[in-house]
Amino acid sequence: MNVSDEDVIAYFSNIKAKGDEIGIEVFQTHGSFSGQVSSYPGGPAEYVRRAELDFIATKALGAKYCIQHPYINLNRRYDVCREQSIEEAIHVYREYIPALEKTGVICCLENMHHGDKVYSHRCATSLSRAKELAEVSDMLGKNFGVCLDVGH
Repeated sequence: MNVSDEDVIAYFSNIKAKGDEIGIEVFQTHGSFSGQVSSYPGGPAEYVRRAELDFIATKALGAKYCIQHPYINLNRRYDVCREQSIEEAIHVYREYIPALEKTGVICCLENMHHGDKVYSHRCATSLSRAKELAEVSDMLGKNFGVCLDVGH
């Protein structure tokens, strides 16, 4: 969090130059952090800033798409807190738009799950379902897409 946009550009531009030299093209990246905002000392502002740095790095690498883990409301299990979770996520994702506009990067929201500690298995949570991913992406507009990770 103590790096400037210019530091990120310089670092990843060097990686892109080496990739170009050896014939490797980067077409997508993956965000470098968890979707659990509560795990960041700076809260939502830090969460958004980390995403912005990912978008800057993505552009410096010459990629168009940056996959991001979804914003996770830890109270969401199955359909409990569904609407609240989606509203919170949309509010946070809208904060990404200036950086996405500036970089030209498309943020691809990725599906995720939680563990159900009572039944000891995975359960639906923030943007776990393809339909939810598509609906939220559509609500957010042209700067957003979907990454349906079948491994999740």
